[in-house]
Amino acid sequence: MRAQKKNLISADEAWQAVQDAAPPAAEELTSLKDATGKILRRPVVADRDFPPFDRVTMDGIVISYEAFARGKRQFRIAHTTMAGTAPPPLQNPDDCIEIMTGAPLPLHADTVIRYEDIDISDGRIASLKPDATVQRYQNVHRKGSDAAANQQLIAPGTLLKPAHIAVAAACGYAQLYTSRMPTAIVIGTGDELVPIESAPLPHQIRQSNAHMLAAALATHGISAHTSHLPDNPQIITTNLAHIISSYDLIIISGGVSAGKADYIPDLLENLGVEIVFHGVKQKPGKPLLFGRMKTSPATVFALPGNPVSAFMCLQRYVTAWLRKHLLQQEQPLLYARLTDNVTFSPALTYFLQVHTYTDREGICWAEPVAGGGSGDFVNLLSVNGFLLLPPHQSHFKKGETYPLLPF
Repeated sequence: MRAQKKNLISADEAWQAVQDAAPPAAEELTSLKDATGKILRRPVVADRDFPPFDRVTMDGIVISYEAFARGKRQFRIAHTTMAGTAPPPLQNPDDCIEIMTGAPLPLHADTVIRYEDIDISDGRIASLKPDATVQRYQNVHRKGSDAAANQQLIAPGTLLKPAHIAVAAACGYAQLYTSRMPTAIVIGTGDELVPIESAPLPHQIRQSNAHMLAAALATHGISAHTSHLPDNPQIITTNLAHIISSYDLIIISGGVSAGKADYIPDLLENLGVEIVFHGVKQKPGKPLLFGRMKTSPATVFALPGNPVSAFMCLQRYVTAWLRKHLLQQEQPLLYARLTDNVTFSPALTYFLQVHTYTDREGICWAEPVAGGGSGDFVNLLSVNGFLLLPPHQSHFKKGETYPLLPF
């Protein structure tokens, strides 16, 4: 059996390697209602000015400011205009038009006075209250003040959120070009694992890693299948051969270290997977393997079987691969300050489990939550991120700032 490679690479090298090996996803047309959470591939461009006309923003009356400047304080209501109609012009500058929010500004009128600042008598005469404030173009959303026609409003690489959908709809986009999500499968391994519906014997545990990892992928808009393989090289080979030819992204949990039942690395190579790296100078997640099929677009991540290790590796490395594959815009690195001193001696990048919070000054703090090690997945309920502590030091002081991997 092939032992885990001794020439481990650094966590930074591994992070870069998975991005360098990520092929660009194909693009596809997606209906606007299905585009949320996907990555935009072609720009969204304004098809006209926004707003497309001088838009009234308050219910009230609209006047000519010149009449007010001449001392006019009472105005005859010529007619009423609602939103969604083309208003007639203000024919007499000494009159006003009763107007509703959203209506276009009538020709020859330029100043909107809200109902709160006027009194209306006999339903025909609007009188300004003494304390009314009147300025030209008040309560008017000027044409083109938000965006100009032909201006790019949403750039390629954007993760589409509800506000992007609203803008795209306003520009007339019923469909958007987005990155096609990879087909994915998450595979758990190990004879000690039984289905979640089963009553495990004292020496068994229920399958949970595959469900956890599939759930993590779902937060990125990927619906992954799940499967389980026993510690049997023949069965693993037969199933992986089919899986590799059927999926773009294959995530395996377990069977990747240096134990007697850790068959995955050898079997992947036998099936034609090029191992980019196997083993990373980090804790947890040291046995991490990353590879790609030489003759197909399949990409393989073989994660450790310990649940915290597997979860961290997905959040750090699979997510990085996904963003590069989908051509998502680069995300800014987040940071947090330690709430306590931490000591960690091995020359490894330490992904410290932390609970983060933000104080009144806007500073993000990271409180270490030790737990029971990489097998204690219950501890993940108490944390919301990993703090990346670098390998070149052993003592990390309270108040020092380090990169944060939130989840």
